[in-house]
Amino acid sequence: MTLTQLLPTVNQLSHQDKLRLIHFLLLAVAKEEGCSLEIIDSENTLLEQLTTTNAIVWSPQTDNQSSQSLSDSLEVIDYSPISTYEMMALADSGGSFDFWNTEPDLYDLADGEPAQ
Repeated sequence: MTLTQLLPTVNQLSHQDKLRLIHFLLLAVAKEEGCSLEIIDSENTLLEQLTTTNAIVWSPQTDNQSSQSLSDSLEVIDYSPISTYEMMALADSGGSFDFWNTEPDLYDLADGEPAQ
C-alpha cells in the first residue's frame, strides 16, 4: 500500500488512534535505525502524557521588550526609493546572475538587424 492510498484512512482515525499511530511509527523508525526506545509500560500512559501536555507558544505580542526592539529596528529602515543605477548595482553584486558568466556567447554584433 502506498502513502497516498494510506493517507485518507489515517485522516479518518480518531485523535487517540492518530496518537497511537505516531507512537507506533516512532518505535518502528527507531528500531530500523538501531535504537531501542524504552516501551512505556502501557499505551494509555503515553496517550495521557500527550493529551495533557500543553504547548507554550512565544509571541512578541506578549513580550514588551521584543515588541519594542522590533519596532525600533523597523524605524531605522530607509524606505526612500532607490535609483535604477542602485537597483542594477544591487542585482549585479547579489550573485543571482553569476550563472551568466559561464554561459557561452551565442550572438555577436553581426547577428540580427538594428532596431529602428
